[in-house]
This record gives sequence, structure tokens and C-alpha cells, in this order.
Amino acid sequence: MTNVINFARRNLRVFFRDRLTLFLSLLGPFVIIGLYSLFLGNMWGYGETAGVTREMVDAWMLAGMLAVTSVTTSMGAFGIMITDRSRKINKDFYCAPVRQQDYAGGYILSAYLIGMILSVGTLCLAQGYLLIRGGDLFSVGTFIKVLLLLFLVVFSNSSLMFFVTTFLRSDHAFTTVCTAIGMIIGFLTGCYVPIGQLPTYAQWLVRIFPPSHAACLLRGAILKPYFAQMKLDEESVNILKQELGVQLSFEEFVLAPIGNAAVLFAAGVLFFWFAGRVLSRKQR
Repeated sequence: MTNVINFARRNLRVFFRDRLTLFLSLLGPFVIIGLYSLFLGNMWGYGETAGVTREMVDAWMLAGMLAVTSVTTSMGAFGIMITDRSRKINKDFYCAPVRQQDYAGGYILSAYLIGMILSVGTLCLAQGYLLIRGGDLFSVGTFIKVLLLLFLVVFSNSSLMFFVTTFLRSDHAFTTVCTAIGMIIGFLTGCYVPIGQLPTYAQWLVRIFPPSHAACLLRGAILKPYFAQMKLDEESVNILKQELGVQLSFEEFVLAPIGNAAVLFAAGVLFFWFAGRVLSRKQR
């Protein structure tokens, strides 16, 4: 375990020294907040009559941005593994009297820690953004709930990114994939446009994409106070939640928050197992 921690510490230093990788990791969140500040925030089909205020729109956007951050930062963290592999640095590591599993564990641990650090940092920036826009701070209960959800969200999304990076062999391929994910992740999580306003096929893509369930949980936690203040009947509130991607429905079946959490945990375990299988085959 000591070797895993030491190697993870080395990866953390390498990651935060590389400004380009750090920027690419945060590209998705930057795109989302930029588009909302300049364009999308003023184009919603909901208005004050539905009880959806501009402050609620901002909170909705920031919840989705948190989910996106956990994906892109984890992906960026695994770029260290790609660089070590493409530059043959990993061969130097394997000459040391340390098991290869320890190096793999170091990459995974550092990616998880980087995802958590930058996600928590994004959460704090989200608080500042709301204040600048004239909103209120999250309550202590909301902040703690979101923080606890991030542990699960980062685990699931970092496992997914671990699986993706096992197929990449060069820095160029990694940069290309990282940029592409940063650009389209907002669509796949229903962050640019509320899921209820998407075409049917696009809605199904959002529903089956694991990070969308992360966005769903985070929106539910952050938007709960706003829904409580609405002067709408329960049925109307539930319809609005599905429109905004706070609840994901499959035909008539509406997935409860525990269902979203189960999907995230199962996806995290499965993608972690798949990645391990791919790596073990390559090592042979």
C-alpha cells in the first residue's frame, strides 16, 4: 500500500505541474459556464410563471457542471498513464522491485484524488458564481450532501475514464479524445439543454449514459430547496423534474435517487473490472 500511495503522490505532482493537461481537464466545465453566461441562460423555455427563476437556472447549470468536472478531470489524470506509456517511462518503473499492480493502483488512486480535489474546488467556485449572480449560498445540509455524493460520482466516472484510456497508446490520441469528450460531455449529460427539450433518441442517450445519473443526483440535491418553494402541485413538480433531468424516466418508470446511485455504483464496478481485463491482456 505504501508503494501505491508514493506513486499516487508522484502522479499528483506531475498532473498539477502540467498546465495544458489541467486546462483540458477543465475544458468541459469552462464551455458549459461560458455558453450559459453568454447564450443559453437566456434561451430557456421556462419562465417565472412556472416557478423557475434565473437563480434556479444557474443552480441547475452548476449541478450539471459538477458532474461534467468529475468526468473530464479524471480523464485528464489518466493522461499521466498515457504519457508514461508512450514515452516508455513505465519500463523504468517496472525495473524497480515493485509490483505492476501497485503502479496501476497508483494511477487509479491519483485519478480519483484529482477528480475529488477539482470537483470540490468546482463546488466552491459554484458557490462564488451564485453569489456574484445575486443568489444565495447553499445550506450546510445541501453542501454536505453534495460533497458526499461526489465520492460516489467521482468513483463511477473515474472508472469509466480508466476504461476509456486503456485503449489509448499515444499522447496525440489522448489529447484528441480528451478534447472530444470535453466538447460533447455537456450534451450527453443533458447540461446544455434540459432533457425534456431534446429529441426522443437524444433523451435515451442521456438516460443510458452513467454520468447523466450523476448529474441527476447532484441536481436533486442542489435544486431541492427551489422545488420546495414552488407553488405548484406535486404532479406538476414531478413533470418539471423530469423535464430538467432531476429525475430520469424510462417510459412510465421513474428512477428514484437510490436507483441513480445503484446505476453509478454498478457502472463504476463494471468499468473498473473491464479496464483491469484489458490491461491484463495487454501485459501478456
